[in-house]
Amino acid sequence: MPDDAPQDEHAPDPSPESPAIADAATPAEAMTPGGYSYTIVDDTTDSAAPPMQSKSKRGGVPILIAAVAAIVPAAIVGVVVWLLASSGGGTSTSRLGGDMTTLLNAFSQGQPGTITTRYESTLAPGFPSDVPLYPGAKLLSSLSQVKGEDVSYVAIYDTKDSRNKVTELFRNKFKDDPWQIDGGQDGRESTLHQFSKINDPNVTGLVLVGSSKDGKTTTILESVQVTAGAKHAKAPAFATEAARTLPDGFPDSVPAFKDATLIESAYQTKAGAKSFVASYITKGDASGVLDFYRSTFKDAKFTVADGDASASALQDAEAIQFNDGKKQLVGGVTVGKFADDATYTRIDVTVQIKKPASTP
Repeated sequence: MPDDAPQDEHAPDPSPESPAIADAATPAEAMTPGGYSYTIVDDTTDSAAPPMQSKSKRGGVPILIAAVAAIVPAAIVGVVVWLLASSGGGTSTSRLGGDMTTLLNAFSQGQPGTITTRYESTLAPGFPSDVPLYPGAKLLSSLSQVKGEDVSYVAIYDTKDSRNKVTELFRNKFKDDPWQIDGGQDGRESTLHQFSKINDPNVTGLVLVGSSKDGKTTTILESVQVTAGAKHAKAPAFATEAARTLPDGFPDSVPAFKDATLIESAYQTKAGAKSFVASYITKGDASGVLDFYRSTFKDAKFTVADGDASASALQDAEAIQFNDGKKQLVGGVTVGKFADDATYTRIDVTVQIKKPASTP
């Protein structure tokens, strides 16, 4: 914002690294790029912190999963907690598959710098081919999470075999070279093996086995982390999807760039102000996008100034800031290369509308 722009604690964060409203989340909550709030499990590695727990539905005995937290991302820890908590609930195979798919999708959102791709009924490309899987099990869903040069994989599948049979097979498989078991736990509702690869320290993982209350379905969650393995996680070619819809109340004076597609939005209402974020992609070049917004705002008698894009996660980012002269509508536009496909330009627009002060 210009130096004379109001500094308001409710203003949206103009950085595209976190397009959702910044102050909408607490340390235990997060918001998806689409603006939906969800809770994740703290994956702190502070030795002074208590281990994470999930309470058993049947016995009420905490199930410690500190070993899980030490080697997997918070998103996956959240999935593990959910599976541990629900493994005794008598959920049917079809419902479990649907719930797990939804959960994976939710937990894969809102992680800056991470590219997550989910696959239905097939393993994610690059999943290490030599990692033991359970023969004959039905694959429900998988995902890959790429962050920098590293990649994490998750595969979730069901079998009619008993939990004890599944657990024994994995115990034997991961005892043989080139694998070794580094730790685990065997509880009333689930069994976990933590493993690593003897001849490749870059590969680690875990396999979690839980059964339904009636014992007729065993669900397996297998997570593998590969350091410097992102080059093998080939994401599918990017394809634009149907445009999202702007939130109600988004100001008409802040238009979309011609032929741009709205891919994400968020909004928040608080006393005295309403904040919006809208993210678009376009084939137009970044300089042309900023020229469009400068011209549009100047025609509307707005004040426009260069912005600071140094905190942006976008490559080659540039920014401008604007206000309506009355300081009742303020915002910013940041543009840069779209992470999923560099042939597109991403446009992140942040807007805050203040309510006029009441007249005494």
